[in-house]
Amino acid sequence: MVLFLGCDEKRIILESDKIPPPPVSNVRFTPINGGFDILYDLPSETDVLYVLAEYTNNNGEPAEQRTSTFNNRITIIGFGDISQKTIDIYTVDRSKNKSTPVSITGVPLAPVVDIVAESLKIQPSFGGVKISWLNEKEVPIVIDIFAENEDGELEDIETVYSEQLEQTVSVRDRESVPQQFKVSVSDRYGNQSSDVFPNTPDKLLTPFKETYLDKSLFQQVTLDNDDTWDAWGSSFGRMYNDNYGAEDWAHTLGNKPRPTILTIDLGTTVELNRFKLFHRGGNWGFAHANPKTYTLFGSLEIPGQDGHLDDWIKIRECESIKPSGLPVGTLSNEDRQAILDGEEFEIDNLVKIRYVRIAVYTAWGGNNATHIVELDFWGRVEEEIQNEEN
Repeated sequence: MVLFLGCDEKRIILESDKIPPPPVSNVRFTPINGGFDILYDLPSETDVLYVLAEYTNNNGEPAEQRTSTFNNRITIIGFGDISQKTIDIYTVDRSKNKSTPVSITGVPLAPVVDIVAESLKIQPSFGGVKISWLNEKEVPIVIDIFAENEDGELEDIETVYSEQLEQTVSVRDRESVPQQFKVSVSDRYGNQSSDVFPNTPDKLLTPFKETYLDKSLFQQVTLDNDDTWDAWGSSFGRMYNDNYGAEDWAHTLGNKPRPTILTIDLGTTVELNRFKLFHRGGNWGFAHANPKTYTLFGSLEIPGQDGHLDDWIKIRECESIKPSGLPVGTLSNEDRQAILDGEEFEIDNLVKIRYVRIAVYTAWGGNNATHIVELDFWGRVEEEIQNEEN
C-alpha cells in the first residue's frame, strides 16, 4: 500500500472513437412564446452524453442549447419575432462525436415582450400617470418608463424589473399639464417591444392635480378606543415627522385586542386621493408588527369621543402585499425596495374630511403589536376645493 500511494498519479484513459452516435428520432415540437418545446426519442446507444440544438439567434449569430439524456425534451426560447426558424438537433457521445442532424422548421409564437406590451395601459393619475400590465408567463421582464423633460424630449425616468403576473406602478411629481409618456418592454434575451403610448388622439396625458399635505399641521387626536403609540421609546408624532429611517417609528405594546387604531387631525379640509404607509424595515420588513390588513377612515368632524368606527366614513380597505411572496423572514431585493418605497393606496371615495383614522386588523407577525414608520397624504386641499366650486 505504501508503495502504491507513493507512485505517480496515473490517469485512466477512456477508450475514444470517431464513430458518430445515432440521431434522435420521432421528433415533434410545439411553438411557444419566443421559441419551441421539442420532444424526441433517444437512441438506445448508451454512449450518448447529451443532446445539442443549434440555431441562429436574434442577432444572426450561432447559438446552442444542451440537455442531458435524463430527459427527452429541449426547450428553445428567446426569439424576438414570429419569422420562420430552423433548429438542428444532434446527439453527442462521450468522444464528442456528433450525429447527423435532425432539423425542424417552424414559427414560434409571439415573444413575451410583445404580449406584455399589448396589455399595457397608461392612464392619468394623481400627480402623474398609472401604468399597468399583465405578464401571464410570469417570466422576468423589464419595463422602461419615459416622460417628457424640460426640453420637451422623452427621457427614461424609471425602470421596473418584474416577474409578477400583473402589476401597476405610478409615476408621480408631474405637473398637471398635457405631456408625453411612453413605455417599452424588454427581456434578458435582448428582445424589446415596440414603444407603447397613451391611447389618446395626440398621445398626451394630463396628470390630475394634487397637493402633498403639510405635516406641520398634523396633530394627534386621542379617542376612547385609540391605542397608545409610544411603546419601546417611540412616539406618535414619529409617524409624520418626515423621518423614514427604520428606527424612527411609533409602536404599540400589543396588549389590546384588534383593531389597533390611531387618529390624526390633518389640520385642513381635504379630499384625499392617495396615501402611503411606510413599514419598519431591516429585519422587520414584512414581518413582526408591520401592518398587514388595515382600513383608512375619515370624517369632516369628530363624530364622538367614543370613537366607534361605524360613525366614520370608510375610505379605503388596504392589504400589504409582499412582492416576492416568500415566507415571513425571507426578503428579496424587490421586497426591500418595496419597503423603502412605501405602500401606496389610491382613493376612489373622494369626500371632504379633516380627520383620518387607521384601524389595523392584522400584522405580518401575527401578534397584536403594531409599528409604523411614516404616513404621507395627498389630495385637494380646502383652498383648491373652494376655487373649483366657485
